[in-house]
Amino acid sequence: MSLETQITALVNAANNLTSEVANKMSGIDQKVDKATTAVDEFLKSSTSRQLYVDAINGDDGNSGVSWANAKRTISGACAAVPDSFLGVIRLSKGEHVLDRDASIAGKVITLIGNTSEKADYAIRGMPYLAESSSGATFTYSTSFAMGLRGYLVAAGVTFKTLFVEDGSSPAMRAYSGSLVSSQSAHGMVLLQHSIIEVNHGPFMHQHDGGSFGTCDLRMRAVTTTKGDVSGSAYTGLRYLVDQNGEEAVPYELYGTSVELIGFASWADAVRVNHANITSNLL
Repeated sequence: MSLETQITALVNAANNLTSEVANKMSGIDQKVDKATTAVDEFLKSSTSRQLYVDAINGDDGNSGVSWANAKRTISGACAAVPDSFLGVIRLSKGEHVLDRDASIAGKVITLIGNTSEKADYAIRGMPYLAESSSGATFTYSTSFAMGLRGYLVAAGVTFKTLFVEDGSSPAMRAYSGSLVSSQSAHGMVLLQHSIIEVNHGPFMHQHDGGSFGTCDLRMRAVTTTKGDVSGSAYTGLRYLVDQNGEEAVPYELYGTSVELIGFASWADAVRVNHANITSNLL
C-alpha cells in the first residue's frame, strides 16, 4: 500500500471518528438539555404554586389547582402557599371579600385579574368589631397581613378598602381599618394596572406604635380614588397610607403613571410623618 493510500485512509478514519464524536456530543447535549429542563421544572414546581380562586363556585376544601377545583377565598389560597414559596393566584371575575386575614408573611403572593377589566376583579375588606390590646373596642377590617418578608404583587385588580354602613360603629385606628397591615412586619406591595378605591379605611398603614412595622409601596399604572360613601354616616380614615403613631417611619413610596382622583395631592392621600419616606411622589 502506497504512502498516499495510507494517508487517505488515515484521513478518512479521522473524519469518521470526528463525525462519530460529534454525533455523540450532540446526543449528550440533548440529554443535558433535557436533564436541565427537568431540573428547572422540578425546582419551579417545588418552590411555586399556581392556584385558582372562584368566590361563587369555589370551596376552600378544594386543592385550588384548577378552575374546576378552585378555592373560594383569597385567604384560603394564601394559606395553601408554603413559606418561602411564590404563589400565583388567579381570580375569577366578581367581588372577592376577605372573610379573614390573608397571611403574606415569608411568601410572594401574586394576584392576577385582568388588566383590561380590572374594575370587574374586586378585592374588599370586611368590617368586624374587636378589642384592642388596651381593651378598647374598635372597628377592624380583614386585611393582607404582610408579616416579615411578605411580598404582595397584583395586576389587573381593584382593591376596595373598608366600607362601614353603620354610623354608630366604634372608631377605627390606622392599624385596625387598613386593607394592608404592616403591624409586626416589613414587606412590600407592588401594583400595576390596578385601582385602589379608598372608602372608610386606609389602603395601607405604617405601624410604629407598640410593635414596629413598615411596608413599601410601588405602583405602575395605578389609579387611587376616593370611593362613594354618601350612603353612610361613618367618617372613617380615607387615605392611601395612614400611620399608627407619630414617629417617622422609614419606607419607600414610588409611582409611575399613577393618578389621584378625589385627593388634593399625594400629601393629602398619605397621612404619615414624611421625614423618613423615600419617594418620587411627595
